[in-house]
Amino acid sequence: MERQSADGGFKSNISTGGRGTPFALPPAMAELAVRVASVLDLEVAGVDVLFDGDGYRICEANSSPGFQGLESACRISVPDEIFSAMARKFRLPYGAPPSRWQRAVRTMRQTLGGRRAA
Repeated sequence: MERQSADGGFKSNISTGGRGTPFALPPAMAELAVRVASVLDLEVAGVDVLFDGDGYRICEANSSPGFQGLESACRISVPDEIFSAMARKFRLPYGAPPSRWQRAVRTMRQTLGGRRAA
């Protein structure tokens, strides 16, 4: 998503009144954000990219980002996307709503040999 400040200033955080809108990432920007998360060894990350006169640059990467603005702007469920990505990564079955959370947790527990998942 692209964030814009409420007052035209530099800071565009959703928590301070900024507004998020859907944004189609250019492939090179998406690859850069994925590389940043990978270098930081983050499975889930918020990577802030700033536009400048020469294109764009990384501003920061957040290991525990807030997703309310992203969910609202892009009409997605971040937890559903994370569960789906982890299911693909670990080749686990992942069912349809409404019981997919319960099945995913049950499958992970079984896969882990009965140990409790945190």
